[in-house]
Amino acid sequence: MRRGRVLVVDNEQRMCQVLKAALEADGHHVAMAFDGQATLEAFAREPFDVVICDLKMPGMDGLEVLKELKARTPEVEVILMTAYATAQTAVEAMKQGAYDYLIKPFETDELRLKVGHIIEKRHLAEENVALRQQLRHTLEVAYVVGRSEAMEKVYRMVHKVAPTDATVLLRGESGTGKELIARAIHELSPRADKPFVAVSCGALPENLLESELFGYENGAFTG
Repeated sequence: MRRGRVLVVDNEQRMCQVLKAALEADGHHVAMAFDGQATLEAFAREPFDVVICDLKMPGMDGLEVLKELKARTPEVEVILMTAYATAQTAVEAMKQGAYDYLIKPFETDELRLKVGHIIEKRHLAEENVALRQQLRHTLEVAYVVGRSEAMEKVYRMVHKVAPTDATVLLRGESGTGKELIARAIHELSPRADKPFVAVSCGALPENLLESELFGYENGAFTG
């Protein structure tokens, strides 16, 4: 099981201690807070992957804590728990961005499972970002074979132009890798998550080339 950082919040200290012990048994780092203000102070001192917060607390309640945490760090997941469940509060909790809503009393195994799922999902997302960054740094090796001085110049130009909105014209004889360089520019650009579409202009009739690539208005060819 992946290990994460968890903050347990409840004005009943006994409840905090029980949940802390259960989650620490899974290897998580667990801190405790006993009211809303202490929660925000703890969150300011160190980051947490998951916050488990009681709904009914003196001063700032669980929904207020949830709203404040999401405003500060949208990616944090918050599980609310309460002994006074109503459909209205459950709906409001989900609208504010709560990951889940537990009704007291509940089995600690249920909470451990939910926390485990959150931590696993977060680690996978972080690994995905790291792999995408690694792919971008090694793109020239993956797509294009060549380590000569001339190719190094091409790679530097690709990295320079890719983040911009400039239109790029690639020229070269057939088979020199123009489409591969175009793909590299696309993968390194802010549009990397959008489709890359390669079109063979040679396969389009000359008199239809512009209309096929850029479209046309009805009646444009009349007369």
